Amino acid sequence: MATYNVNVNGEAVKTTVINSASFVDSFITELILSCNYTNSSSSRPPIIGFHVEFTDEIKAATLQLCSGSRCIIIQLNKMVTNNSVPQSLINFLAAPLFCFVGVEIFQSLALLRREYGIVCRNAVDLTLMVNMAVMSGAVELENQSL
Repeated sequence: MATYNVNVNGEAVKTTVINSASFVDSFITELILSCNYTNSSSSRPPIIGFHVEFTDEIKAATLQLCSGSRCIIIQLNKMVTNNSVPQSLINFLAAPLFCFVGVEIFQSLALLRREYGIVCRNAVDLTLMVNMAVMSGAVELENQSL
């Protein structure tokens, strides 16, 4: 496990790379707390950025989850044995209290479900929106991963 402060457009993002299932519980809790979910007057669920990196064999290697200035990178390929993942991660992704967003998220979720039985209850794919923004010149993309 290692924690880094990553500069993203002038903003510091505390990023922790987790390679052991024993650390997942506390970092999922920390990520939830970073959502400021205590604001009960809001009817919208907190938004969690979601991205999966795959190995050459099209197997999930890392799961990246981000909220505000907090990001965790879970190295699934280094911790998962017998195709099982920590229950806290399964519960977090299945909770309807959060909205998980990402580009091509449904393809990633289909592979995570097939490989590990992970189900995400509330996901939004941003692919169309990102493509429209790029085509209009509103944003410029760099092909970089954390």
